[in-house]
Amino acid sequence: MNLNSISASDYLTFGRPVEFVLVLVAQVFTILFAIIPSAPPVVQLPGSKEMVMWSLGGAILLLFGGLFYTTGWVSRQTYSITFQKTRHQLISFLAYATLGISAVLFAYVMFILPYPNSSLGVVDIGAGLVYSAIFAESILVLLGGRIWRTTDTESLRLDIKEFVQALHSFRDDPVSSTDRVELISTRGERIVDRLAESKFKESQDLSQELEEWLSDFDEASTLPIHEDIATAESISEITKNLCSLVPDLESNG
Repeated sequence: MNLNSISASDYLTFGRPVEFVLVLVAQVFTILFAIIPSAPPVVQLPGSKEMVMWSLGGAILLLFGGLFYTTGWVSRQTYSITFQKTRHQLISFLAYATLGISAVLFAYVMFILPYPNSSLGVVDIGAGLVYSAIFAESILVLLGGRIWRTTDTESLRLDIKEFVQALHSFRDDPVSSTDRVELISTRGERIVDRLAESKFKESQDLSQELEEWLSDFDEASTLPIHEDIATAESISEITKNLCSLVPDLESNG
């Protein structure tokens, strides 16, 4: 299986069609930036400059922190092994932050810059970063909601836990755990079906590998053959990749 086979666009789309995300960008841009003043001064906030700066600084940290959290949540809703890793979630966060900042710059150039005396102050820049985070967060929440509605990640994680636990029980005591054979097969088949529906090739490949292993396991006619298949190196690698989709679950070989 080829891990890290995701494309650059996946860091923004999470496997969904690029056209769908572009529609979200256009919709959010139209709605959000309709409320931006069309002439300078761009931002006028009450209070002293120091208080305004502290308020904007706190808002920026809070909003971009929320954006990072949402990026991680959306990543965990996918069936992608790669997107379970913090490093790749960080790349998506930076991609969305860049998207938000680029949208605000575009709005400034189109709607503010043509006016005379349209130079920006520090407060305007801070407010622009707030708009950037809100813009990116809005798109990410809409996309994440779509992914959440079309996947059943919690059920997949439960199936993986039961599959791995049954496999470990069978390995530890094959004679006393023959009832686990059926559980391994049924949970394995459900995992295969779910991963086959993934938008990511790495998950589809994992589904195929598990399906091939299950075929050999189900066709085994004796307990010793079951034992050999259950301890093969191939299933150890498969369970390792499956466990990466479940937080705090160890494959234990």
